[in-house]
Amino acid sequence: MADWQHFHGPLIALGVALGLAVLGRFLGASLVAAAAGGAGVLAGWFVLTGRLWALPPPVSVDTLTGLAAAALLIGLLCAWRG
Repeated sequence: MADWQHFHGPLIALGVALGLAVLGRFLGASLVAAAAGGAGVLAGWFVLTGRLWALPPPVSVDTLTGLAAAALLIGLLCAWRG
């Protein structure tokens, strides 16, 4: 498997989100532009997993707790700098 195949999901998500955002901008439809990010995530998720609803992740709660703490710190830093 080529290394670039690992990026199919993110690239398709970016393409869908960018396409819908541009379409919403040109049509003047703010609802389409607002839904672009969510539609991109959904498209990327479907490409990666092959289904819309995946099984629970095999990640432990300890790992997710550390990830949530890091995301909280990054969010607080961005809010403080903004």
